[in-house]
Amino acid sequence: MGKQLRKHSIYLAQYGYLEVCFIESKSMKSISKHLECEFVNGYDFDGSAFVIGRVVYVALSTKSRYFNSSTLAHELIHAKNFIATLNGIEWERSNDEGEAYLVTFLFEEGNRFYSKNKNYKR
Repeated sequence: MGKQLRKHSIYLAQYGYLEVCFIESKSMKSISKHLECEFVNGYDFDGSAFVIGRVVYVALSTKSRYFNSSTLAHELIHAKNFIATLNGIEWERSNDEGEAYLVTFLFEEGNRFYSKNKNYKR
């Protein structure tokens, strides 16, 4: 993996042990190469959330001026929706407490991971 890419996975038991993988990298190209897949949205990015199989990825660019907790929060909304789709869940608009707890948990895990990089802004 080297210095180009760093990752951390967590597993959500309540969602069928679905894997959520946080990645930091300088470019989408290095992520694409590491995961052996091609991305339609190109190689320049601030952040991205995507699914391969039953793994939800949340990726932030270390070279972006938006390498921060705001970008993480943005991408986690996409990740939360991918998790729901993969588990056949339709979130209730009148009671979004489950969504809020999930995003809070994911944010704490992602923030702890990305905070290990001195350039990450909380």
